[in-house]
Amino acid sequence: MSDLSRFQHPRFARMYERISADSERRGTAGYRDRVLAGLSGRVIEVGAGNGMNFAHYPETVSEVVAVEPEDRLRVLAADATLRAPVPVTVVAAHADDLPYPDASFDAGVASLVLCSVADPCRSLRYGRGRGAAATSTGISPLTSPPPGSRSSGWTGSPTVR
Repeated sequence: MSDLSRFQHPRFARMYERISADSERRGTAGYRDRVLAGLSGRVIEVGAGNGMNFAHYPETVSEVVAVEPEDRLRVLAADATLRAPVPVTVVAAHADDLPYPDASFDAGVASLVLCSVADPCRSLRYGRGRGAAATSTGISPLTSPPPGSRSSGWTGSPTVR
């Protein structure tokens, strides 16, 4: 496992904990439900943060391996596993150095994190088993607002090929 010290941002983690809870109440929960609805099998979630996605995984998912490098967020994510409808394991790792072979998962999820990852396509190749799409929510190098959208915070679910 790589050294995760460069990914420790305790001020950001405390702020994100508050902001994400408010965002969830203001509608992000519905986006999470829609984006995660089609997943099944074994899923890797890159940049799990405080685990806000966990409660939204459908029962068709057999297992979630949640990767989070930031210590405080990883503790919060571990707590969030208790409210998940599917088994979730939280792992200390970073998207650029995942401890899994390519295509070892049926799907990959990256929510609001790809803008901080040096090589997003490389990080998502772990979710290529059985032709599953990698799903990304939020603005990242792999997403953009749809034409005519009034929101710069559009949430989409592009397929990464």
